[in-house]
Amino acid sequence: MFVTGCHRSGTSLLASLMHGLVTGQDPKQRSGDLELKLENPLGFFESERLVEVNEGLLHVLGCSWDRPPLLPSSWDQSPLLDALQLQRSKLSSYALEHAWVDKDPRLSITYPAYLHILLRRIPLVVALRDPLAVATSLHARNGFSLNRGLVLWWIYNHHIASQLCPKDLLVSYRNLLILDDLALQKIVGPFLELHKHQRPSDDQSQALITSLLKPEFNRSEDAINLDGRTRIHPLLLKICENAYNNVIQASDQLASFQE
Repeated sequence: MFVTGCHRSGTSLLASLMHGLVTGQDPKQRSGDLELKLENPLGFFESERLVEVNEGLLHVLGCSWDRPPLLPSSWDQSPLLDALQLQRSKLSSYALEHAWVDKDPRLSITYPAYLHILLRRIPLVVALRDPLAVATSLHARNGFSLNRGLVLWWIYNHHIASQLCPKDLLVSYRNLLILDDLALQKIVGPFLELHKHQRPSDDQSQALITSLLKPEFNRSEDAINLDGRTRIHPLLLKICENAYNNVIQASDQLASFQE
């Protein structure tokens, strides 16, 4: 399965959790991933080859992760379809194996291409975080203005929302940080069974939660001062926050996110 969402939305944490649940392996023992960095002290949990392919796909579009396309791309038509043929050999294991998890926020933009690369639909697990928290984290890591971060939040979530189906999973960042055994079974259990994976045992759930969930890593709130907040475009912030709150408050968050 693929884990994605806008950058700085908790996708690494969510991917590490799903990897442990789906494969039964210690997430910290994964190989072939991007190296540790300060902004993700527990690891990115995204493979170098997936990032390489996604960077290539964005390059074909004339875009990059921080300058994504505004509109969906026609991956089912030439010349974009022709560019996908070369990627199949690199990702053949994704098409043939069942119990794997990989993650890349860029998938929010490139995911439609993978139907033509892997010749099957890959289940999605999407992380959703408060837009201002994402913008603040992008400001701290990349120096982006808060307005630019909000725009990226909107574009990434707009793209991936259009690709979701009822068999996918949406997880809010704030729920992820306070996850306990019961919540894990309730939120993730049905999704795992739907895709023919076993629900975790109580011991497995507790071990993963203890190992991975570190609320102290949520440092974005301290990354911007009052002066920076006054430069936010009020209508842009209002639109993003309204969309986010509508999803969080909905009884069916996945359906609301699609809308």
